[in-house]
Amino acid sequence: MVLIFLILAGFLLLIIGDQLQIRKKLNFSRNVQRAGYLLILTSFVYMVPRPGPGAGLSPFFLLTTITSGILLLWSVFFEFGIERKKHGIPENGLVTTGSYRFCRHPGFWWFALFSLSLGFLRGISAYFFTILLMNSMNLLLIFIQDRYIFPKVFQGYDEYRKQVPFLIPRIQKTMRKP
Repeated sequence: MVLIFLILAGFLLLIIGDQLQIRKKLNFSRNVQRAGYLLILTSFVYMVPRPGPGAGLSPFFLLTTITSGILLLWSVFFEFGIERKKHGIPENGLVTTGSYRFCRHPGFWWFALFSLSLGFLRGISAYFFTILLMNSMNLLLIFIQDRYIFPKVFQGYDEYRKQVPFLIPRIQKTMRKP
């Protein structure tokens, strides 16, 4: 029950933080979003496998969890800042390089892979609903961001939406560099 609360509250705070960002309450928005990320991170901590009698960690799922976790952190938290600095993109400018030239929400895939592999490490049958809820809430969040938040926050987002797919990466035709 605590796990479900953490997930729902975390994603709700992220949505509220986005709404505050539109209203130009940036400092408060960032704090609300940080609280949301903290609750979601805490829900993942609840899922971390704990050593015990007969516990065995699959090397494949352990490697997948670590790799997808690193890629999730990269695409959601670090890539924006690095790409902005590298290409001189302003705060409200759109990042269309790196993994964001292949699909508009690459972090969705890393989040899904991370939660699924962590679920397999912990016991997929016990965490199936939790994983389904996490990924459903993540999909809802990025849908709201894509349709309502980002067009108001980032200049040129409507054109970016026309050129770059929502979730399914397109390797052939990609957005040009800024």
